[in-house]
Amino acid sequence: MRVKAFKALYPNLDVIDSPDTFFDSAGKDFPLHYQSGLFKSISEKCVFIYSISNQSKRYSGLINNTSIQDLIEGKILFHEDTITLKEEDMVNYSLERNAMVKPVLLFHESCSNLNKFIQEMSEKLDSFLEFQLNDGSFHTFWKIDDKLAIHGLQKIFEEEISHAYIADGHHRSSSTLKLYNHFAKQNIHHKFENMLTAYFDQEQMEIFDHIKITSILDTLNPDIFLAKLSDFADIIQIENFQKPLHHFEFILIIENQNYKAAWKKDVIKEFEKKNEKLDTFISNQIIFNHILAIPDVRIDKRISFYSGKESEENILNHCLQIKNSITLCQFPPSVTDIISVADEKRILPPKSTWFEPRIKSGMIAQKY
Repeated sequence: MRVKAFKALYPNLDVIDSPDTFFDSAGKDFPLHYQSGLFKSISEKCVFIYSISNQSKRYSGLINNTSIQDLIEGKILFHEDTITLKEEDMVNYSLERNAMVKPVLLFHESCSNLNKFIQEMSEKLDSFLEFQLNDGSFHTFWKIDDKLAIHGLQKIFEEEISHAYIADGHHRSSSTLKLYNHFAKQNIHHKFENMLTAYFDQEQMEIFDHIKITSILDTLNPDIFLAKLSDFADIIQIENFQKPLHHFEFILIIENQNYKAAWKKDVIKEFEKKNEKLDTFISNQIIFNHILAIPDVRIDKRISFYSGKESEENILNHCLQIKNSITLCQFPPSVTDIISVADEKRILPPKSTWFEPRIKSGMIAQKY
């Protein structure tokens, strides 16, 4: 793969009172933040090592540019479909900002030489930027601007990283490609020829469920819903909410009642025949398409989405706040599952995954 150094923008923490508030607004308010001096610029091209650590885990990866040609040539693989309207919004945002304010999050197969590079350079260099967020996470960046070191990194990617998978940023990727193609037709080839990217080893990636809360019980009797679902799954009522622990097991919260369910064996076999033996395929087709008559969960306004990483207490609070709702929690796909789907050029149902680590807007940005 073709990675490159770039001229970066980073937050001016000397004048930012609350990093959390700044990062939450950085995407929407980038032009104002930039004009107000809330970003600093780096004149020399560089790449970054980026570390996120919390009480349970530390993630370490790289932030750099990747040639748009790698996307064109299929070296960056998708596992989710995109929405045309959202792509158009992203195109407009990019033109308005004249910047990319959040890297596309990619993961790659384990590479010992790349891991060695990251470890040695982070031990050798002083940190460039450090801060802590309200969730307790520590964020550390090391800037690499030495040309020999950057060349060594590029050599590793060219020789040992043949492809990467999108974890977060399908719309950012597709909209960047649209912009590149648009300007290439005008022979303006330098515009959008590179994409701001963050790379992490697949061994570091964590995948959680994307919890779906559907406000629909004002038009659907819950007993009828459960009766229809019982044709496909074995359902029992349980006293306390708990996250599912196994594949083909899922949890429902309906009118403050908790249910534990498991797909029936004949249902699993039918989906296996279609090469769709993942919880997200089964629930999307049976619960949303068939029983709830929702063809596309991405665009139905009755559905709210939350990270499966959230605590059980937070999830229950969301349920209480959304009236007349059915909450679905299911066992998430594995990294291996995502790789298989992407390699086979298949697409997961919408909102199937919540990847960690996640990168906030404005931590590292790039002007076009």
